[in-house]
Amino acid sequence: MKYLVFLIMAFFTFYSCEKREIISDFEIDGFVKHLSLDSIRNAETNFRFEKITPNCYHLTVEQWVENDVKQRGWSINLTPAFEQEFTWSCHLSPTDKHIIADHVWRSPALIWASKEKELVLIPDLDVRAHDSLRWYMDMDVPQKTMTIGVSDYLVKEHVLFHKKETNFKKGISKVAFYLLVNEGEHMLDNPFKNAHDFLWEKYGEASYNKQCRNKTDLDIYCKYTYDWAFRNWPRMYQEFELNGKIVGAPQFIINYTGSPNYRGEYDVREVPSIWNQAWFCSLRSAVGLYKYAKRTNNGFLMDKAQKTKELALLFPQDRGLFPAVIACDVEYIKTDKGTVKQPLGWDTRYFTNSNRNHWNRSLSKKDRNKSPYQTNDLAVTGYQMLRWFNECEKDTRLVDYCETFADKLLTYQDEDGFFPTFIDVNTQEVIDVLKQSPTSALSSVFLIELYKIEQDKRYLEAALRSLDALLIDIVPNGQWEDYETYWSCSWWGKEFINKKIPRNNQYKQNTLSMYWAADALLKAYEVTNDEKYIKTGERVLNELNMYQAVWQPPYMYVDVVGGFGVMNADGEWIDARQSIIGSLLVQYGKAMNNEQYLKRGKAALVAAFSMMYCPENVSKEQWEKVYPFFNEKDYGFMMENYGHNGYTSPDGEGVGVFTIYDWGNGLAAAAYNDVVDQYGLDFFKNN
Repeated sequence: MKYLVFLIMAFFTFYSCEKREIISDFEIDGFVKHLSLDSIRNAETNFRFEKITPNCYHLTVEQWVENDVKQRGWSINLTPAFEQEFTWSCHLSPTDKHIIADHVWRSPALIWASKEKELVLIPDLDVRAHDSLRWYMDMDVPQKTMTIGVSDYLVKEHVLFHKKETNFKKGISKVAFYLLVNEGEHMLDNPFKNAHDFLWEKYGEASYNKQCRNKTDLDIYCKYTYDWAFRNWPRMYQEFELNGKIVGAPQFIINYTGSPNYRGEYDVREVPSIWNQAWFCSLRSAVGLYKYAKRTNNGFLMDKAQKTKELALLFPQDRGLFPAVIACDVEYIKTDKGTVKQPLGWDTRYFTNSNRNHWNRSLSKKDRNKSPYQTNDLAVTGYQMLRWFNECEKDTRLVDYCETFADKLLTYQDEDGFFPTFIDVNTQEVIDVLKQSPTSALSSVFLIELYKIEQDKRYLEAALRSLDALLIDIVPNGQWEDYETYWSCSWWGKEFINKKIPRNNQYKQNTLSMYWAADALLKAYEVTNDEKYIKTGERVLNELNMYQAVWQPPYMYVDVVGGFGVMNADGEWIDARQSIIGSLLVQYGKAMNNEQYLKRGKAALVAAFSMMYCPENVSKEQWEKVYPFFNEKDYGFMMENYGHNGYTSPDGEGVGVFTIYDWGNGLAAAAYNDVVDQYGLDFFKNN
């Protein structure tokens, strides 16, 4: 492959902010057609170019301003020299008013690829780390433009970014970035690998060594978690009688008003409830609690784990299907400072399903029959029951429960191999929304685990049919749509269900379904030894890892290295999903003898505890700025993520108000205990 590269240093003065050619004869033969500049008014421009390797180029553009200037940013715009068949950006910018603000630059990249060529733009994060101004990127596929620039931003949708007027002070404003070029056959088999590996080798490894390598024992975080949930916050753990048995579990969510140090009225954020759902799975947390209790010979905690298992078994089955939530009523109490919600107690209990759907956002008793069954919720619960049977104790009731569900589940598989997402709770008929989606992978995970116990080929054949369906359209197109993509907090884009956003040539996508698919593909490989499953699994894992933080930005005021984001239209860092993703990364690292995956996995597990309020964490200072009454009784309190709304500040903005035990500290402890149970404490000492 021949590269024609012209090294030119040019200085220009611009008198308006408009697109101009800065190097009209600059090109990378066959990859970059030209660069253009939207400049700062009256600025002098300095362009520097360096060829680092035959496949890697570094470019720096500096704008010198003599006097302060206010305008809506400046940018460098790149035109690829070949037609794309695949594009990817780390966030959506659905109109020309939107940008990809550096708030979501966890592993920032723009990818432009065909079957034979790939061009990747990656910001120079070392330069960015020392710049006080905010950077951004953009991808306009119809206009064949990849952009990197400088601008402040506003958050309007949840969470998309708009360019904002920026104050450029006298001096230099600089942007630096890398261009990766690759050529060969089958570039689309894994279009993420080049960016994925470059980002880790350039930034991730050093960040890991600084923040994560010396974290060799995370047991202290488990102790904080379990002391907080079962001893220090009395309102957290819920225990009651159900069908003649004493059952219990930490409640789904609790906010700062549950602190024993809080002097105001207790106010529940949502209806008091316990979930066995794809996110908030009390049984998954209890599996980890069981392992910790057994390892530390703690009878008190073992009793709590067993009561959560008994609760899961008492969720009533209706023709094989079962609800995901048990909840109780609340009452509204007027106080001097307003109205608060408080629980009426478990005598008012009722069963329902997750309210993360298009039809019903309520968990109230009057609406309990409106939320549909979700196969992902049932499959996760069933899988955790089978894990308990395989990894904790041989309670055959768990397998019996799962067989009843599995036989019903098989009746829902369509002719293409997909399992549906939503099932009407009354008629048990399939709902058309997300009828064929990556949610189907969770049914595969469950069925493969059941096959390993029962050796019933029906379960394995159905699981593999489901995965083969994903390989046709979902994986190649990045169609990672599930309930969270549209019906959690980020409601933007519902009109694009099953459609790409045209300007970005990309689906609104969610990392949860990437995780499900990568997990299912690894499990399929383990039982079949078919290389196509682990090869495709690695591609999905690499795409998922493009949402992992490989650096510590100066505008993040808690430790974020190793943590994961949620989707390409939301703002979270270090989200709770990193716990289960970290465990999966370790499994891939072991299966593929891949040191990078092992380190990424450990980094994710370390990051899983980063938001915990405790003396070991940088985040302690942020928590105390928001809740100055916190003390040692609150050690263990932990928000599920950071910077959710698109902003952070040194004064505590971005830390949140609540803990979800099963999607936060309880999940993090469970994932850590799973890795210790499988690989020993030496894993954390040796990586």
